[in-house]
Amino acid sequence: MSDYFLTTARLGFRCWAPGDLPLARTLWGDPQVTKLMDYAAILCHLGCAMQFWLVVAGGERSHLWLDDRASDGGISPVKQGEARRVTFGAWYQA
Repeated sequence: MSDYFLTTARLGFRCWAPGDLPLARTLWGDPQVTKLMDYAAILCHLGCAMQFWLVVAGGERSHLWLDDRASDGGISPVKQGEARRVTFGAWYQA
């Protein structure tokens, strides 16, 4: 019997178990994984572990990014329509 309550072609979802802690520490302790989170802050939670991040320094300063890693969506810039990137000011005024 599988512990997964939901599966896709690439992923299986199940409740955390005590044996998962070493893997989680390895993943989140990896600088290649977390380097994209420097100079950014969580702006809001969208539910289902999705979050908007606001970049506060560097070339992406004031732009919003979507963190959808929980659904295997990765991290991507927030866009309006097909082309325009969303800044904090545009998001706040919308």
